[in-house]
Amino acid sequence: MTSPLKGTGVVMVDLPEAVSVTLVGGGAKITWEGDGAALPPFGVATSVPLQVVILFDDGSSRDVSLDPRTVFTLTLTRTATRPSWRA
Repeated sequence: MTSPLKGTGVVMVDLPEAVSVTLVGGGAKITWEGDGAALPPFGVATSVPLQVVILFDDGSSRDVSLDPRTVFTLTLTRTATRPSWRA
C-alpha cells in the first residue's frame, strides 16, 4: 500500500475578470399567481425561466443560471406597477 505524500506548495490562479452580465427572461409577460390574467382565455405565465450569462475579459462566457451561488431577488417599490428584479 502506498502512503500519501504530505507537503506544501504554491498555486497561482489567474482568472479572467467579469466584464458584463446578461440576464434574459423566458417570457414577454408575467403576472401574480391568482391574478385573473393567469386564467383562460388570457393564460399569462406566473413564472418564467431566467438565463444569466457572465462575459469575461478574455472573451469567454459562462452560463450561471443554475449555479447555486446565483441569487435572484424580487424588489417591489411603492410606485411600481411592475416588479423590478436583479441577479
